[in-house]
Amino acid sequence: FFFQAEDGIRDHCVTEVQTCALPISQGEPQAEPKVPAEEVKAKEEIAKKYVAELQATKKSDPAQYWSVDSVTEDAAKEGTVITDEDGGVVVSKDGDIKGLFKKATSKAKGVAQKLLQKAVEAGGIKLDNFDNYLTPVYEKAGFRVVSRVPFNEEYAPEGWNKEKHGTPDVVAMVYDPQNKLDIQEQKFEDYDEAMAYRDQVVEQAKSEYQTQANFDQAVN
Repeated sequence: FFFQAEDGIRDHCVTEVQTCALPISQGEPQAEPKVPAEEVKAKEEIAKKYVAELQATKKSDPAQYWSVDSVTEDAAKEGTVITDEDGGVVVSKDGDIKGLFKKATSKAKGVAQKLLQKAVEAGGIKLDNFDNYLTPVYEKAGFRVVSRVPFNEEYAPEGWNKEKHGTPDVVAMVYDPQNKLDIQEQKFEDYDEAMAYRDQVVEQAKSEYQTQANFDQAVN
């Protein structure tokens, strides 16, 4: 079982999930706290290692890992990077899960579910992927399809083979493990419109699953 990651059609920036409590004041805006140099360096090293492992996985078998996102070092160091001995994933500031992969050398089972659970715990609430065997994997983790857009050969990722892989739709999904949302799946011709429609549902999901306790209970 080789686990492939989300949407290989476009690269999307990912950003760091950071929270801090600042006093509410009617005066001048508060300056953001300065991040210690040691912490910045550590994040850079984590991002560099993650991207190297991701690229090594993609290059090991382009035909197998054709749908794995490419993530830049800059994007990774600005994001929340989650890695272990079997793979990795990035969660953006707005909860977008990207660059999820299983290492070609890993023989472990359940890697996708383990990493997806960690991604949700880090604030992941949405993702998009090719509608092939990946969709049931994400559905098992509590994600539901909200919108879809036809495959666009103009943006086909390296390693894609039409005869072998077909032309699966790209589906946009949202985290709704308890089926609380009234989702009306829609099909679009434009990728950005499909994502925008999904993001409207994301706001509903945030209202339904407001606390970390909700996420933990839903996943576990």
